[in-house]
Amino acid sequence: MKESIRLKLENLQYRFAELEALLSDAEIIADQNRFREFSKEYSEIEDVVKSFNRFNEVSNNLSEGKEMQKDSDPEIRIMAEEEIFNGSEELEILELDLQKLLLPKDSKDTATYFLKFVREPVEMRRQYFLAICTACIAATQKNRNGKQN
Repeated sequence: MKESIRLKLENLQYRFAELEALLSDAEIIADQNRFREFSKEYSEIEDVVKSFNRFNEVSNNLSEGKEMQKDSDPEIRIMAEEEIFNGSEELEILELDLQKLLLPKDSKDTATYFLKFVREPVEMRRQYFLAICTACIAATQKNRNGKQN
């Protein structure tokens, strides 16, 4: 993982911890507007921080597995190889997930839209049907008269 991304994720971890403390503060709870702002920010970064924590956990397990590979006991080395294999795969998946989670969000993602379905009046449907029939009849007559396209 790039160092710049790691720094950004670590900053998000610190902010997440700060938000946890703020959201438990009685003064913030009393001010509903600030509480709502902090809650929204908390929920927006929660998934990223949890994924990053898991990423760090798997990275540490991977490092421990590499250390265990140096052990003289063959069973421990086999366990270490399994740990490294599984950890490597999970680490790749977690890194991809973190990259996706760090993509900027569209401001319209949270917008609410209403679709309104309107039935066409019977007269409009009748006119549409007649226009299609008239076009079909005209095309058929052209074909009968030998004027094919």
